[in-house]
Amino acid sequence: ARRAAASLEPRLHPAGYAVLAVAQRGGGDRFGGVNLTVAELAREYGYCEADPDLEEARAWAVESGPSDRIAVWGSSDSAALVIRLAVSHPDSVDAVLAFSPASGGPMEGCRPDEVLGDLTTPTMALRPDREMEIESVAAQALELERHGVVVVVSEGGVHGSSMLDPGRASGDVEPTLQAVLEFLSAHL
Repeated sequence: ARRAAASLEPRLHPAGYAVLAVAQRGGGDRFGGVNLTVAELAREYGYCEADPDLEEARAWAVESGPSDRIAVWGSSDSAALVIRLAVSHPDSVDAVLAFSPASGGPMEGCRPDEVLGDLTTPTMALRPDREMEIESVAAQALELERHGVVVVVSEGGVHGSSMLDPGRASGDVEPTLQAVLEFLSAHL
C-alpha cells in the first residue's frame, strides 16, 4: 500500500487530497518492500492486530489532519479493517475505499462481512477482474452490493491498491483511478 500511495500522491494532491500512508503491523516484507513497523516490533503479527495502527491514524487525521473530511483506504487485509473502522467511527470517517478486501481464514475475528449490516459510510470496494472469477470473491462482491457498497471491477488489475499502479497492472489503470477520484469527489 505504501508504494501505491506514493505513486498516487502526485495524482491525489493536485486534486486537493492529502495522503497519510500507514506502515501498519502485519504484511512483513511482502511485495518487495520492508515493513519498518514490523521490523521494529520484532515479531510477526496477525492481520487483525493492525487495528490499533489504523485507529491511531484515524485519530491523528481527526485531530491534526489538514481537512475535516476523511476517507480511509485499505488494501487486502487493511481493506477489511477500514470497513470495520468506518463502522466503529461513522462520525469521523466520510468515505471508504477497500481494494481487494480480505475475508478468509487469517481474517477470523475481523472479517468485513461481520459488520456490513452496520455500515453507513459511503464505501467503494474494488477488485481486479481475475479475482472476480473466484467463487468466494464473487459472493463477497454480491454481499457488499447488497449492503450498498459500490463494487468496481478493474480490468487487467492486480490485487489490492496495486491495481492503480501502471507498473504492476496488466491493463489500463486510468478507468479505475477515475472511478476512485469520482467517488472521493462525491463524498469528500
